[in-house]
Amino acid sequence: MNPDTRIPHVSLSGFYLLYFAVLGAFVPYWSLYLEAQGVSPAWIGLVLAIPGLTKILVPFIWGQITHRHLQLFAVIRAASLFSLMIFAVLLWPWDMAALVSVMFAYTLFQGIIMPLFDTLTLEHLDGDSHRYARIRVWGSIGFIVAVMATGELLHTWLPVSGLPYLILLLLGSVWVVSLTVPAHAASHPHQSDQSLLHVVRRREVATFLLACLLLQFGHGPYYAFFSIYLDAHGYSRRDIGSLWSLGVLAEILLFLLIPAILARFSLRTVFVTSLVLGGLRWCLLGWAIDVPFMILLIQCLHAASFGSAHVAAVHLVQHHFRGTHHATGQALYGSVSFGLGGMLGSLAAGYFWVPLGASGVYTLAGIVSFAGAWLAAWGMGKTDSR
Repeated sequence: MNPDTRIPHVSLSGFYLLYFAVLGAFVPYWSLYLEAQGVSPAWIGLVLAIPGLTKILVPFIWGQITHRHLQLFAVIRAASLFSLMIFAVLLWPWDMAALVSVMFAYTLFQGIIMPLFDTLTLEHLDGDSHRYARIRVWGSIGFIVAVMATGELLHTWLPVSGLPYLILLLLGSVWVVSLTVPAHAASHPHQSDQSLLHVVRRREVATFLLACLLLQFGHGPYYAFFSIYLDAHGYSRRDIGSLWSLGVLAEILLFLLIPAILARFSLRTVFVTSLVLGGLRWCLLGWAIDVPFMILLIQCLHAASFGSAHVAAVHLVQHHFRGTHHATGQALYGSVSFGLGGMLGSLAAGYFWVPLGASGVYTLAGIVSFAGAWLAAWGMGKTDSR
């Protein structure tokens, strides 16, 4: 039998598609829903900071559960179901205490799903892990389709108060698809001969994780203020949406090309180069905002600052965190980078936005990304696994 036929491509791709469709409906529009419900800007900021906090906590809460007790696919199914059930509470009248509590519990379950699913996908791919990007690309497709479709629905016939119902429908679809994803045949990974702490304390691993933090710190001003920045410089709402979509399209193209890139260059080289291009992206964004052609180029660099950086990082985690440590390693990567790094980057952007101005903030983001590239190049040594 062809080994490729044993890989559940449809189930894996479908899960990525629907999981990121939830994010596509949630991330750009949830603040609009909260505003329509009369929530103040201060409380909106707090609510939107909760996912970053829970991503920091996820490895410590879930790591030992998956390490000692349950198989990956079982935890993924349970977390998908609990995410659906918890979010459904928002269909009833709520106050701020209930909203914060629900969002904390929801993101605590939702945040663990993707690190574990990345681990399960790589287990299914086994020796063909270079195929990961070809499956993960469906997540980007799901995100961009959901962003565009949700925006059109909200613009035409769906009131913003109906957004939770749409998100709930997508969450239900995620749970249903999770039931179709089988466990990997090698359902009991070999026990690692090193403790997790010993792995993390190795110089090449510690510097890699710190570089991931700096990478996402640089993205903080982008996710928090990019739309505001464009609006202040006269870009229309349609232009803003198109530029966000262009970044995701560049990411999709990268996912299609990355197997050929990884076949030629080491993971370390791809990761460091992504950080360098990310630094260039933020510096250009700080000073070329009024040059439309440059903005198009800047958005195309999302393929590097996120796309190739993320793929290389996922494979580097697989390289360093072996056996029973793999799932915890993927969760730790998400915690340090998207959790702590993204949260600190957003907070720093907000703090310095007025005194430094947009150009200063994005230049700072570029410098931080360049620092991450230098740290990775120095500290990761000869980590040249493909």
